[in-house]
Amino acid sequence: MAAVAAIAARDVKGALALAVNLGRGSGRDHALWSRLIAAEALMAAKKPREALDRIEDAQRVVDSWPGHLARAKALIQVGEFAQAEGELRRCMTSQGQGAFMFGLDAPSVRIVSQLPYYLARALEGQGRPESKATYESFLTSRPNADHDPMADDARRRARAPSGR
Repeated sequence: MAAVAAIAARDVKGALALAVNLGRGSGRDHALWSRLIAAEALMAAKKPREALDRIEDAQRVVDSWPGHLARAKALIQVGEFAQAEGELRRCMTSQGQGAFMFGLDAPSVRIVSQLPYYLARALEGQGRPESKATYESFLTSRPNADHDPMADDARRRARAPSGR
C-alpha cells in the first residue's frame, strides 16, 4: 500500500525503491508485485513502453488479473487501444479475481470499479461511439465523486464532441 501512496504522490523514485525492496523477498507474489509496482511507477512517469516490459516480466512469473489490468493501462498510454480493450474485456469476465487481488483480507473492489473508465478510454481511442455510454456507466457508479480526478476526466470526455 505504501507503493500506491508513493505513486499517487508522483514519488516515482520512492515507488521504484519499494518495488526493489519487495523484489528481494522470496516467492512468486513478491516477484509479481515488485514488477507491477515498478510498472505503475513507470506509467506515472510517462514511460509506458518500459512499463510494458515490466508487466510482461510480471506476467511470466504469474499470469495475473492485476497484470492484465496494468497491461491495458499501459497499452492505452501507448495508443494500442484495440489490444487494451482485449485486456480489459478479459478483466471484466473475471472481476472476482480483481475484487480480491490483494487477498481475502483486503478487498479491492474499488480497482474493479475502474474497469468501465479504462474500457471507455480504449473505445474512445478506437473512435467507437459507445465510449460515451461507457463513460456514463462509469459515472453512475460514482454519483458523489466531487474530488475524483478519474470521474472528472470521464465527465469531460463524455461531454466532448465525437470524432476528436
